[in-house]
Amino acid sequence: MGGALRRVEGPRGLAGALRWEHGARVAGPSPTTAIVATARLPDGSWRFATEDGTVLGAGAFQGPLSVVRGLPFPLLRATGALPRSLHSLGVLAVVDQDLHGWRVDPQGQPRSLGLERVLSLCFVTAARGLAVVEPGVLKVTTDGEHFASEVFPDPPAAYGWVADGVARVRGLRSTWRWTDGGFLPDNDAPSPEVWFGSLPSAPRELWAPLPWGAPGLEPEVEVRGSRCAVEGGALVERDALRGVERSRAPLPGEDCRIHRAGDSVAAVCRHEGWATFVARRGRRGAWTVLRDEARAEPLGAVVFDRQGPSWVVRAPCVQGPSQRPRALCLHGPDGRPQELEPPRAMVPLDLQGDVLVGAEESPGATPRLFLVSPRGLLEVPLPAAARGPVQARWTGLDLTVLHHLTGGGLALAVARQEGDRVRVRPEALPEGTSDALLADDGVLAWGRDASSLAWRAHGGAFIAVPLPLRGAATTLALDPSEGARCVGAWCVVGGALWRGPAAPTAALARQDPPPARHADGPAPRSLRCDHGASRTAPEIDRGAAASGYAVRSTLRGGTLTVRWSGENAQGTLTADRVRSPTTHAYTWGVLGAPSPAALVEWCEGLSCEALLATPRGLTELGLGPRPPGAASLHVGVNGAWLGRADEALAGATLVTVARVGGAVGARGVFALAAGPEDAWVGSLDGADGLWVRARDQGLRFYPLQGGASPPELRPSLDERRVCPPGFAARGSFRRTRSLAAVRGPGWAVVGDEWRSEEVYAVDERTACLLAAMGGEARDEPEGVHEVVEPVRSFLVEAAAGGVLAGLAWQGERAHALRCRWE
Repeated sequence: MGGALRRVEGPRGLAGALRWEHGARVAGPSPTTAIVATARLPDGSWRFATEDGTVLGAGAFQGPLSVVRGLPFPLLRATGALPRSLHSLGVLAVVDQDLHGWRVDPQGQPRSLGLERVLSLCFVTAARGLAVVEPGVLKVTTDGEHFASEVFPDPPAAYGWVADGVARVRGLRSTWRWTDGGFLPDNDAPSPEVWFGSLPSAPRELWAPLPWGAPGLEPEVEVRGSRCAVEGGALVERDALRGVERSRAPLPGEDCRIHRAGDSVAAVCRHEGWATFVARRGRRGAWTVLRDEARAEPLGAVVFDRQGPSWVVRAPCVQGPSQRPRALCLHGPDGRPQELEPPRAMVPLDLQGDVLVGAEESPGATPRLFLVSPRGLLEVPLPAAARGPVQARWTGLDLTVLHHLTGGGLALAVARQEGDRVRVRPEALPEGTSDALLADDGVLAWGRDASSLAWRAHGGAFIAVPLPLRGAATTLALDPSEGARCVGAWCVVGGALWRGPAAPTAALARQDPPPARHADGPAPRSLRCDHGASRTAPEIDRGAAASGYAVRSTLRGGTLTVRWSGENAQGTLTADRVRSPTTHAYTWGVLGAPSPAALVEWCEGLSCEALLATPRGLTELGLGPRPPGAASLHVGVNGAWLGRADEALAGATLVTVARVGGAVGARGVFALAAGPEDAWVGSLDGADGLWVRARDQGLRFYPLQGGASPPELRPSLDERRVCPPGFAARGSFRRTRSLAAVRGPGWAVVGDEWRSEEVYAVDERTACLLAAMGGEARDEPEGVHEVVEPVRSFLVEAAAGGVLAGLAWQGERAHALRCRWE
């Protein structure tokens, strides 16, 4: 699998499943999934581990690979700039999908190291190794098996790695070298980002198509034996077989998307900051503009004939005094424009010659397809059970149609024009097909793994795809999230490139079935709310709306004025601070605030200080300088407020939480293996801290420094469970989202200015939903106001029968709400 270039040691590196050394790609075969861990053993041989848990061996880094063993668990995917475990010396170390650490002997036998929630893991000898685990704890071993916590000079520890035989650990502010005597400052050492990113130049041939794991083909087209792609504002042509660059030329505009147009390349670009235009490239590389909005030529969806010079745009051929949404401008084989205006508005799907395949724009139970040409319009009758989305390919003789069915599943049909009508006959898809794709010259169908791949040329029957694979095809799972795309003769599906114009080197796969991989996260869900009786309420259509009140702020000179108004908060703050001409202040409402409060970002350029604003004054949160929008403010326990800021550092998510007010202030910086969306401020047994969702959907609590650590609980998170009356909670957490997961009459969430927060109560076994609230959380600068949402904010709380009940505020009205999960 193609991926980001990463250094292993010296001149050696990885790019997904590919190896390279001294600027040259190592000859195959390559594994079917990306390499995520490597080790150089004492005898000079190498071991490699891939995402699907395959252990491979080689006598040298550049030597031919062979499958050693298949691990009984998948490994953590190599996403992002830094892997959890990349290179070790003396023994292979890996991190599984559930963030557990393992050592693997030369025969591929794994042994657990007793490490959970691993951020990074590496060895410098078979006996000496280090690991960083949540929430930034450093652990070391001197016997290769038993790890113990180690005092780290710059907590929290964020990442550990081996760079050319030396083990280093990145802390909050500095990098340290690990030696037999402990930790020594290493101010000249490269950070892990620099180490993995400062790679010797790799050849362009590294990206040549391989049987498995070529780079994504989304921005590419194939024309006359060349693969063309947009790279860095240029059109790059490479040999379709070898990947060697043939030419690099400027594009005609900005934000260009390229398309195959007969034996040439067409581009749809933007220029002058707003105008979209269509251009075609000639054989000598010059671009000819075919249509330009700057010349009063309107542009809609554009489709090109992949076999000839025709193209069509969803717009009139000439600008007129009124809009005509049904108009299509067809540039046929002779190049002359001809305007078509079918009786229904259509989205063009495919084109060949002067015949266009269009889909009716208005949604309906059954999609409607049409063949549109200067000679008239013919409907393509689909079965009543057909559902969108629809794919269609017109060959000039037959129309191949792929569509979904009521209740799930896919169906394939072939249509042919017979006089003044179109006759459709169904075609069977191979058994076990879960998805399919229409390519230029046929249909690709697949199921769960590579053994299900089948190909049908237009006019033919489905045949099994011959796989260039050493190992069992059933071991290569096809990831449904990766989708599929074909570029010329190359097709990639589920992350595996399977089809090419030349006989490729066979790829390596394990013989035993691969271990199952967990789902990436819970299925999306939302609250469905119904409005009840309405009553008069204080107006909150000015400022940042937050759970029944609004916050407005003004900054004049060095004086900041903040006003709270509404049902749930009243107050005014006037504060003086030093201000330069470049100072800006942004105010955010606090969801669920029991008293008037707001988050104020006092910014100089892109550096902002986070402040708590109450009618009593301004208080620094102690989060340090941050970019705008990086801080948030939450309700704590015992009358305290909790400020939070997130940042990415060396492969870990750093979350800073500071408590203001209440009993004693405290602060905590946590290094997490999870993303910021899986960490939430909250409390347990009266202590403030951070709740983190683990891979098993359980929860972990980390208290702020300076507070007693409550006994560790591992409750599960049931997102759809509403707390029953009398729920005995030991703690809670507040889960913030950028967009409100709420649906119902009158709801219209717009952009990222709307935030919602869910309050969960926690006992020994589970967490349930206690309340949900939302609002347009940021106050726009004075003089900028536009009422966008019919409802500005809402607040609902758990009631009997699994229902959430409360209010939604809209201008000077408050509406009763009753909400349920859907």
